[in-house]
Amino acid sequence: MDFERSVRLSLFFFVVLLVGCQTTGTSITNTGGVKPTQTSPKGPVGKLKFDVPKNVDLTDIVNGTVVNAEKETIYGYLTLPNNFVGRIPAVIIMHASGGVFTWREKSMAKLLNRNGIAAFIPYSFAARGFQNTKSSQETGTTFGMRVADAFSALKFLSDHPDIDKDRIGIMGYSSGGFASLLSIDKKVRDNLVNKDLKFASHVNVYAPSILVFKENQPTRSPMLFLMGEKDTSCPKEKVIELANRISNAGGDVTTKIYPGAYHVFDSPSSVKSISMDNDGGCQFSILNNGYLVDEATGKQFPEKDIYADNNIHIKPCLTKSVSFGRNNSAARQYKIDALEFFVNTLKP
Repeated sequence: MDFERSVRLSLFFFVVLLVGCQTTGTSITNTGGVKPTQTSPKGPVGKLKFDVPKNVDLTDIVNGTVVNAEKETIYGYLTLPNNFVGRIPAVIIMHASGGVFTWREKSMAKLLNRNGIAAFIPYSFAARGFQNTKSSQETGTTFGMRVADAFSALKFLSDHPDIDKDRIGIMGYSSGGFASLLSIDKKVRDNLVNKDLKFASHVNVYAPSILVFKENQPTRSPMLFLMGEKDTSCPKEKVIELANRISNAGGDVTTKIYPGAYHVFDSPSSVKSISMDNDGGCQFSILNNGYLVDEATGKQFPEKDIYADNNIHIKPCLTKSVSFGRNNSAARQYKIDALEFFVNTLKP
């Protein structure tokens, strides 16, 4: 049985038994006709600490001053498949504003593991002392810090004896999607890791598009956008426009829209609308000097100031209603689509 056929069979069983994300069963995939054998990991697994740039933002990253930043230590969790031979692919999963959940990040990690792919989840908030968060803003963690965390994780995994450094992908949910989205840009990559490293593929799950590069310089790594048709936090029209901009600049981009789905369509909770800040209508461009520019007012400021002074820069474009909640079809299908994408882009 070849690799892709084996994974498609695993995908079939995942569709039939979605609850299998929480079972102990393992789908074994073959690579190049070689039957996997039980092996002991050569490197560490579980909760692992790694160093990241401290108190940086996108402005520091794009203009290069990030190289002089102090370091701090955070942690992530690395899980490996039960059976593998040699070095294997991996996916770094960047959590959303609420932190890491069993039904989302951990569930996806298990699915990847069952299909021969390692998974590493950086705990960007909890490792910095923030638990039970509702928004990135309340943690003081900038979007640049999330991007720097992702590249630091890439560098960390590239030295792991069980991981193939050329087959490491990234996946980001909601605010974590800033990391998977912005990490495709060469300006960001070049200032955070050596040029021999890059993410092999990118998946953005209901990821915002309020921050975009004025001049896109994408790597050639493929990118997949997975979005809900009725998501007002990450409106499909803006996401599609961003995807087209990246594609027109030479990127390899695919988009998929799930009918009737709202934000966080994989949530265990049913759809509801609540009164809270919604920045889905905001638009800021990232200039080549790293500063953000408000497309509505023309004002420029460093990324760390986007929420400063009582949201002075972002307040004019905020609305006060957010709808989110589960869509059963989208919750099943996005995992199938993400897994198939990673299988196709991270295979040998």
